[in-house]
Amino acid sequence: MPINGLGVLGAIICLLLFAGPAWSADHRNLEEGIPTTLEDAFPIAYRSIEPQVSFNFDNDGKQGDEFHLEPELKWGVIKNGHLALSVPLLFGDGDREGSGDITLEGLYNLNGETHIFPATAFAVEAEFPTGEERKGVDTTVKGILTKGVHRTRIHANAGFTNRGAARSTERDNRYTMTLGADHPMDFGLFPRALGLNNLVIANVVAEQSEQRGEKLQWIAELGVRHQFNPWTVLAFGAGAGLSHGAPDVRFIIGYQTTFAAF
Repeated sequence: MPINGLGVLGAIICLLLFAGPAWSADHRNLEEGIPTTLEDAFPIAYRSIEPQVSFNFDNDGKQGDEFHLEPELKWGVIKNGHLALSVPLLFGDGDREGSGDITLEGLYNLNGETHIFPATAFAVEAEFPTGEERKGVDTTVKGILTKGVHRTRIHANAGFTNRGAARSTERDNRYTMTLGADHPMDFGLFPRALGLNNLVIANVVAEQSEQRGEKLQWIAELGVRHQFNPWTVLAFGAGAGLSHGAPDVRFIIGYQTTFAAF
């Protein structure tokens, strides 16, 4: 991995290991990959910094096992918005293209939720070719909706990605759509205090493959976000492919902490 990617990765790891907790984390603030693909329409708290890391295992039965480790650093740089910096690392039998790329994302919440209209946010992401076998800058635009129904929240995500330097066998543009919901784990099976510290997430993902000619991939995901302490969230998720070409199985583990920047 080039030195640029190593420097960013080292900074994120140092914050994960040594940052002092000084801000309350919100286990209801859904983050992509912690523990499912589903996101909500809200940024992290203004002036907070949120280091996090996710570990993803996929097996599609054809290319074998693929391991995806992604440290990420978020900063609530403005009210109603945050910036995120990440460096995904890929291991295993699958394609390692893009491993070590630096990804920069900005998310902004346009409006809060009302009795009629959902909360709305948009995000813009750029993936720079600092890693393996990658050329050109990939850009993604996402729209995110969140609407509460009693204690359940329903979310809809739609993303459009443009490949900066697609090969002849790859799509220049592709889309991803995710629909799901979250709910506190207080179904009567657990003590109320325990239930309120755990959030259940369920969603379905529909995404186009990067390869031309392949059919739409469908994946079902289920996860739990656990409020370990006031500033730390642990996440566990699993998924299963519902169509040809999608991963047969998926497992995700995530860790997130929050502290004040200034």
